[in-house]
Amino acid sequence: MLKLQQVSVKSPIILKPLLLDISACVQPGDRIALMGVAGSGKSLLLRLINRLISPCSGCLYFGESNYQNIDPVWLRQKITLVLPEPRLLGMRVSEAIAYPLRLRKMSEDELTTRVNLWVERLAIPPDILALTEVQLSSRQQQWISLARGLVIQPDILLLDEPTANLNPQQQQCLAQILTDFYQGENMAIVATHNPDFARQFATRVWYLHQGELVDDLPVEQVNWAEFTEVLQSQKTAVSQEWDNL
Repeated sequence: MLKLQQVSVKSPIILKPLLLDISACVQPGDRIALMGVAGSGKSLLLRLINRLISPCSGCLYFGESNYQNIDPVWLRQKITLVLPEPRLLGMRVSEAIAYPLRLRKMSEDELTTRVNLWVERLAIPPDILALTEVQLSSRQQQWISLARGLVIQPDILLLDEPTANLNPQQQQCLAQILTDFYQGENMAIVATHNPDFARQFATRVWYLHQGELVDDLPVEQVNWAEFTEVLQSQKTAVSQEWDNL
């Protein structure tokens, strides 16, 4: 279980809090669609949960343990964040997928089995495995980056805009993987601007607006037509603010 209790994040430059008094709970089997327009705090919240940043107030708990009492390295083995900017560190694709398992000192037999399993699940062609980052399209890089996160099979998977470069078929595949694997004891929190993708995988929707958690609803209670309209109007408002700068 993951629990956030009145968590806030402030910037030393901007007076207004970037995240304000966020309280929420993620239970085993939850698949959270974290939604909101650009600048609402989605990426920041994921980084907070992964302990890349610390709150200025409030507490986070993993299980019964306060984050402050948990070794960050151990925590990140349990909670994995896949960032939107793919980085394969100059490795071949096969090496890049296996790399996080090597860091965890997994045996070679188990590592090979795990990598082959996710290569098959993600339908990664054999000829792609020998390529390096510079030989891949942005879509392929995104897919391999997702493979590196999924192969770990963490207790909690955090994805930041994972569908940005994916085609509809890949989006559907990812939604199915999240639905199939992230149930039972596993949990997933996925920041996305895509309502159609969210509907395919989520059990709950968190809606962030200007750093505040406005809604936390079961997916079946979301009025998607109204919600999509609100997102679009707020996106337009943000664009106009930038135009006026």
